[in-house]
Amino acid sequence: MIFARLFLFVVLALVPTSAMAITEVIDFGNLPSATADLQTEGAFSYNTQFGTSWEYYFFDGNPASSLITGVNFPTSGDTFELFLTGGGLFSLTSFDFASGTESLNSDTVSFIPVNGGVEGAALCSGINSNTSSFVTDSACSPSTSMDHLFIRITAGSQQFLVIDNIALDTVAAPEPASLFLLAAGLFGVAVRSRKSKA
Repeated sequence: MIFARLFLFVVLALVPTSAMAITEVIDFGNLPSATADLQTEGAFSYNTQFGTSWEYYFFDGNPASSLITGVNFPTSGDTFELFLTGGGLFSLTSFDFASGTESLNSDTVSFIPVNGGVEGAALCSGINSNTSSFVTDSACSPSTSMDHLFIRITAGSQQFLVIDNIALDTVAAPEPASLFLLAAGLFGVAVRSRKSKA
């Protein structure tokens, strides 16, 4: 009976201290046009993981600045990565994309989750555009957790692809104070159950 009460108390005590998802939007701030080197925004860091095609672009975005596949002809396989600066898991919620020029097909990319250095199946592939009006994609497996997100160029075309407002959900760990209150409550229940038996 004591263990049943203790179990119920633990379950109820954990409800208010359970982790909550926090959405952060990577909008590339006011970065100047430049090669996509290491930057930090909020809890995330990002940079070119492989290749030389990726660039930050001050003249386009939703609003400007943005990430682009490169003004010059990009190379398939060139990869951009995003990750939590302090480590941890997150998921992709949505992103905006458009072609750099109206009526010209853009380069094509895939969004790939990575866990422990192992790439998973693409969350979404074949992302390209032939309009300079931004579209929001929110259908890319929002429940898939990862420790890195790769955005990989899979095909070059007549125009660069513009990517902006990458929304990522992180999971916040319970605060130490909440964990202390939980431990104190469990200790109180144990003491009380011992006294009632005596």
